[in-house]
Amino acid sequence: MQILYEKGISAFQSGNLDYAITLFRAVLDSSPDYAPARTQLRLAEFRRFQNYRFPLWHKIISFIPSIKAVLFGWKKNWQGLLKELEKPLIHYPKNYTILRRLAGAAERADMPETVCSIYETMYLVKPADIFVLKKLGKYYRELN
Repeated sequence: MQILYEKGISAFQSGNLDYAITLFRAVLDSSPDYAPARTQLRLAEFRRFQNYRFPLWHKIISFIPSIKAVLFGWKKNWQGLLKELEKPLIHYPKNYTILRRLAGAAERADMPETVCSIYETMYLVKPADIFVLKKLGKYYRELN
């Protein structure tokens, strides 16, 4: 896992974002609670779409896994829900609704580093959101 993560970092730094994203996703497939990989994945996705204007269909398609998760009752399988909610972020990594659900699933799975990582991502998307700032404060205090 560490080797894949380091290869992902190297690919990210050299600008090979698609490969970096693939590697970070592979790390999360084997270890969903590895927060540094989730953070780097989001950064790579944000950079890949930095100057991209998302068409409406990207935004719409990104909600399908969220609906699927609710319909199929993933409420008790938090790590499965995390994996399912990661999928739409490929198409629209700044989907705030999905990020918020992702954070909730990580909280229920008792993955504090992952929760903190997700809230940091949410802060990048909406820096003025008081809810996120409060949650970040809470998790920073818990982790330190």
